[in-house]
Parts: sequence; C-alpha cells; structure tokens
Amino acid sequence: MNLKRVTILLLIMGVVLFWTMKNANENNIDADELQNKTIHQPKQGKGDIIIIEFSDFKCPYCGLFERNIKPKLTQSFIKNNKVEFRYVNVLLHGKESERGARAAHAVNLVAPNQYWQFHELLFQSQPKSKNDVGQTTWLTDDLIQKLTNQLDLSNNQKERILKLYQDDKGEAAKQAKADHQLAKAYGVPQVPMLYINGKAVKHMTNYQDVEIAIKEALN
Repeated sequence: MNLKRVTILLLIMGVVLFWTMKNANENNIDADELQNKTIHQPKQGKGDIIIIEFSDFKCPYCGLFERNIKPKLTQSFIKNNKVEFRYVNVLLHGKESERGARAAHAVNLVAPNQYWQFHELLFQSQPKSKNDVGQTTWLTDDLIQKLTNQLDLSNNQKERILKLYQDDKGEAAKQAKADHQLAKAYGVPQVPMLYINGKAVKHMTNYQDVEIAIKEALN
C-alpha cells in the first residue's frame, strides 16, 4: 500500500473515531460546571451524587416521569440523602410552560419549604389524556391562583407569590427564562432529561435503568 493510500486510510479512521467519541458523549455535561450553575435550583435530599432533571410542567412525558419514576427515586435515594435532586424548567410549550415555571419559582422564592408540594400539584393538574396535556390550554392564571391557595401559607405569603408570578420583569420571570437558556446552552435534547453527575441517563422512562445509573455513580 503506497503512502498516499495509507494517509487517506488513517484520515478516515481518525474521522470515524472522532464521531464515535463525539456521539458517545454528546449528551453528557461537565458535572462541576452544571452543578455550579444549578446550585440555587429547587432541590431535595443531600449527597455527593447530584441528579438534575430538565423538565416542563406542560409536557405529558414529564408528567409520566413525575408519577411513575420520581416517587421511587424519592423513596430509594432522596429521602435517605444518598443523592441530591435538582429541577430545571424547560419552556417548550410557550406561555403555559412559562406560567408553570414562573409560579414554581415564585413559590420557591417566598416559601421554599412549600415548593415541592406546589411542584407536585402542578403535575397532578395535567389532564389525563397525553394529547390534552400538550394540546389544550389548562395551565392558566386561574389554576396558579387555585394551587397557590391550597398551600399551607399565610394570606400575605400567597399574595407575595402571586405578585411575583405576575411580574414580567421580576425575579421569578428572570429565573424561569434563565432555566430555559441553561437548557439551550447545554443542548438538552429532550424533556424529561436526567443527568447524574453530568452523565445523561439514556432510558429515564425505565426505573430500572435510572436505578442502575445511580448505583453506578454511588459506587
């Protein structure tokens, strides 16, 4: 084989190797950087293993994760402080997604101990039909007010939450938009998306796969 053909062959092998490595790691994120940028996100549990979910209250598949996978994660890993779980909003469904994110951030700013209850109430409010979740208007101002009133808070706290939620230039609105920009900056490919110490979980709708990924990180 002459030198020219050898050079071409090595070049092709190099390109193939580059794309193989790129595709293998394209959904992974620098763990330290991501953890630093999500340090102020709503969180549950404590631990050296940081799980970060990118999600959308308006997304039907995010609702399925919340109902079918998250309770098992909470019971097995979050409640006993084996891991820390953080949540980042992705605004895929326009105004309704933004309403949910802004309201949740408003609750977290005023009454952080009530955040996860409000988070769960939002997902529980999704219509039963997956198509209806994404295609009908249900995440409304009236719903936000109704769910806020269900929280065990003083009237003053509820008023502050709703005022923050309604402020287009307020801190809750800024945090909702910052969440979405973070997802865009990292090229998050879909929602829900789960990262365990920066490593993407490929099959996060299967609890066994998520559990295996967490146990590998713990070990």
